[in-house]
Amino acid sequence: MSAPKRIYLNNQIYFITTKIYQNIEYFKESIFCDLLIENLRICKRLKRFELYAFCLLYEHLHLLLKPNGKYNISNIMFSLKKQFSHDVNRVMGFNEKYPNMGEQTNVGGKTNVGEQTFVRLQLFVQTLHRKFVHKYGYNQSTTPMFKWQKSFYDHIIRSENDFYNHYRYTANNFQKHNLPKNWKYTSLYFPDLVNDKL
Repeated sequence: MSAPKRIYLNNQIYFITTKIYQNIEYFKESIFCDLLIENLRICKRLKRFELYAFCLLYEHLHLLLKPNGKYNISNIMFSLKKQFSHDVNRVMGFNEKYPNMGEQTNVGGKTNVGEQTFVRLQLFVQTLHRKFVHKYGYNQSTTPMFKWQKSFYDHIIRSENDFYNHYRYTANNFQKHNLPKNWKYTSLYFPDLVNDKL
């Protein structure tokens, strides 16, 4: 199946959904959820997009975002999905190689924000790996390597009403899926990560 054709518009908000391959419910594990939130935070900073709402569910992720500058939704999603896949597989003990989503430049002998962020992310992944091993042990043969489904779904927001409908849908989507009432992996619990609404 070929990837859907994308429409890239400047100063436009998109509703995005991406799913885990074979709908495996990896995000029942809070370690993986915490990692995804951190990857989202870093990707937002490095790819310079505005994030209005998100909801992480057991086997998929909804985002309401607006790209800014040189990164379009495909660049953003490629970066987020690739980095998270490598990081989560590293947490589970599958991966030793470490890619990065930031642009690594050394200006005047100083490390840039991307490089500093990359180092902090490596330390965070190591911490989560220790938690994972403590919880499940070293021999992790029951859980397959993490993999996203190819591509993602996107919808261009066409009006203020469309925005608020998708905002409510995204932020509160955990209720539709009967997740616990205290499900915290939604933008409702991360006001520091999201931009103000329209």
